[in-house]
Amino acid sequence: MARPGDSIDNGKLRLTFRETSGSTGGERLLMEALYRPNSPPAPLHFHPRQTERFTVVSGRLHFRV
Repeated sequence: MARPGDSIDNGKLRLTFRETSGSTGGERLLMEALYRPNSPPAPLHFHPRQTERFTVVSGRLHFRV
């Protein structure tokens, strides 16, 4: 199980867990995603019972709603 501060990195995308269900009593998951230049986009998906938010720190974000 992931813990806050753990990261997964495949060379094109790095996901860092900031909060996990274990650290929040099952309330939420908060991850930071670093997409490197020319990395493939996230697959099309949706979360029927969750809210997903994005904050762009630098660069541009393109997404489909």
